[in-house]
Amino acid sequence: MKTFDELISNTEQKQLNGYEIINRLSEMHEEKEVYFCDHVEPFHGAHDLPVNDFFSWRGSYSEPSIWSDGNETHTVKALIIHLKDFFSSIQTGWKGGEFQMDCHSPVWCDPEGTCRERGVKDVVECEEAVYIVVGQFKY
Repeated sequence: MKTFDELISNTEQKQLNGYEIINRLSEMHEEKEVYFCDHVEPFHGAHDLPVNDFFSWRGSYSEPSIWSDGNETHTVKALIIHLKDFFSSIQTGWKGGEFQMDCHSPVWCDPEGTCRERGVKDVVECEEAVYIVVGQFKY
């Protein structure tokens, strides 16, 4: 298994959609907690950014974004449930309007209200946790 430090050097550059993220998570140990590994701005530690916030992305309100807001952590099992609910939900766009989230859309990883074009590039199980690896993409 890879270590957290090895994730930073990952070079895969395909942005994942919700369906792919859920499929990858479903192959991992369901009791491990899930965190971000930000490949764009790798200034955080291994357990600094838990995956726990789900909303409409500011770059395109009809596309989903996930990020970290606070210290609440989710296991793989719980995150799969949250993501399935999220991808079947209607979210309010940054400047209003209602938008249906879709698991076939690319998933972005920007803090709510921002549009830095960072998305999910990988989901990796390490010994201590599972990491959603963030990469830079163009919209």
